[in-house]
Amino acid sequence: MLFLVYNLFGYLLPPPFGHGVDEFSYLLDILVFTTDGVFGVPIQVVASYVFLFVMFGTFLSKAGGGEFFFNIASLVTGRSRGGPAKIAVISSGLYGTMSGSPTSDVVATGSITIPVMKRLGYRARFAAAVEVAASTGGSAMPPIMGSAAFILAEYTGVAYQQVVFAALVPALLYYMGVFTQVHLRAVRLNLRPSDDEIPTAKETFRTGWVFLIPIAGIVAALVAGYSPTFTAGAGVVGAVVASMLTKATRLRPWQIVEGLGETTLRILPVAGACAAAGLVIGGLSMTGLGMKAANVILTISNGQPGVTLVIAAI
Repeated sequence: MLFLVYNLFGYLLPPPFGHGVDEFSYLLDILVFTTDGVFGVPIQVVASYVFLFVMFGTFLSKAGGGEFFFNIASLVTGRSRGGPAKIAVISSGLYGTMSGSPTSDVVATGSITIPVMKRLGYRARFAAAVEVAASTGGSAMPPIMGSAAFILAEYTGVAYQQVVFAALVPALLYYMGVFTQVHLRAVRLNLRPSDDEIPTAKETFRTGWVFLIPIAGIVAALVAGYSPTFTAGAGVVGAVVASMLTKATRLRPWQIVEGLGETTLRILPVAGACAAAGLVIGGLSMTGLGMKAANVILTISNGQPGVTLVIAAI
């Protein structure tokens, strides 16, 4: 809304913030009937890349992938102090590798971890905060990341593989930070470990090993240099085929149909946000603000490096 107002009335602002007079019909033409507005790069990325990757995560989750990653996290931290909260952090990070969506991450892992934390006496707000903080990192956890990663690759011309490898260390540092906070809070509040039965490694991997196949396949395809579209499509097929290898994980035809519908519902909020981002980008291009953004930032910050960095980040 701010950019739409700026597009129409920005000519009233003094230089370098203002721009030339734009007619409403011209604004409508650029933002709706060209590929510089609503139907710009962000929405194209959602349709071509993100949809397939979200479908991959949905099918893997339908087959039981979420429970598999939860069990792995339980094996690692379930018996330590504050175990359930640590399980939430690790399982959300692992689930993020296959979903790239914080929302689906919360739904898949939080539905298990939050009730367990509350049952052991953790405050509801703390339990929810841990899950949200852990799931937020899912969009930055390679190999499957959020829509921003694909938009970044598309705009900069950098291969998606390079974006994935560049994001790995920051993503791990993020989860290390969240895990450390949870551990320190658990020590301070003397939070108990889980009293639930922790699954053994044998039980976890007896059927769960099949979920490692499609994820390993996606990583291998990215390393080999295949396009994100091909990689995601192959991942979807790989997830369905891998689920057929054991009876416990086998996807039924009705589950596949359900998965397609669920993927569409998951992608709608992302598509809406990207369409809105297209309006912002269209406003930047048609008013020339994108070209003079550096000058505007330097004018506001008065050339102070620290202030410039903060404004540029915002």
